[in-house]
Amino acid sequence: MKKKFAVVLACLVVVMMGLVGCSKAPSQSQEEVKNVIVMIGDGFGPNHLANAKKYFGVDKFAFEDHYVCDVTTYSKDSEITDSAAAATALATGQKVNNGEIGRHQGQDIENLMEIAIKQGKKTGILTSDSLCGATPAGFSAHTDGRDYVPYADEMAQDQCKSGIDIFVGARAGVYDENFLSFLQRGYTYETDNTSILNQLNHNSKYILQYSDLKSNYNHILENSWADWVDYPALITKVLQYLDNENGFCLMIENGYIDKYSHNNNFESTMHEVMYFAQMIEAVYQFCAGRDDTVVMITADHETGGLQLGDTKESLTDELYTSDGHTATNVNLFIKYAVDHKQKNYSAVIDNTDIFRLGKQLLEQGTFNFDLLG
Repeated sequence: MKKKFAVVLACLVVVMMGLVGCSKAPSQSQEEVKNVIVMIGDGFGPNHLANAKKYFGVDKFAFEDHYVCDVTTYSKDSEITDSAAAATALATGQKVNNGEIGRHQGQDIENLMEIAIKQGKKTGILTSDSLCGATPAGFSAHTDGRDYVPYADEMAQDQCKSGIDIFVGARAGVYDENFLSFLQRGYTYETDNTSILNQLNHNSKYILQYSDLKSNYNHILENSWADWVDYPALITKVLQYLDNENGFCLMIENGYIDKYSHNNNFESTMHEVMYFAQMIEAVYQFCAGRDDTVVMITADHETGGLQLGDTKESLTDELYTSDGHTATNVNLFIKYAVDHKQKNYSAVIDNTDIFRLGKQLLEQGTFNFDLLG
């Protein structure tokens, strides 16, 4: 009898160990994560999203299903961050003073692109702003300040030496002045050439600049440039270029939500929010049918202190309460192959935590839900 009991007990132990092992497995099969995409809506606060849905009559954008939590944005020296300190926090995981780019008190801080390059991954920076704007620079350069003068030249030279595979942004004179440096580093330098997007060589590096990367609505409204480039279509081409067996890290920014909010231009802002949603959709289409890519969507800060409109008639410039940045928390959305809604996330995390998620994905190919606990 004792012998039979021992056998049964041993079987139960084996079964229990098996159950424990199963409980640690993902809820669905998955490949190791090899691609990390960070999408930033500059100035994109929760009320920008809510008002855009009312303005366009949209019940819900697809990416809203991937909401995780809110994110704090304060900098090291101010409750209200600027874009430089916010981008640096997202890219490096460290708080810095307003104005600092990838550096604090003269010390450079390693960013996600540098980590990705160490892992043998391809890298890219895409923005509708100039590449020496604070957000793209935060992911690709190290300077004591963010002002065009005297720091733009230093940013351009830093980006030139970074080893990042592709840069795409709005045209700025500092890159025309430094184009020889990029050529010497093996980059193909092009301005206002859309045809090159159809012939990107996986073994080449690029810096591409375009006169107009804002939404087509705002392009037509302002009639500011002769040429308009379809940013979501451009994103698709760049994703195809970056896709490889070792993976990639890509930062994509819409810079005009912030710019129009600074001017309290509600209608133009709403069209940029819709444009950002279209950019996200282009990325989601790339992710369809594959489990190896994580997309993190957030903002560097809120701009304009935008209030909620009660009716469509109330959706006007009057909803802005400021022409600057605010301390309002922003949203974090994460598209990941495994259903992460089963996790009990904190209601609020810090923007530096987003870097920690990205770093772990790049170095280990896994997603640690506990970082958001």
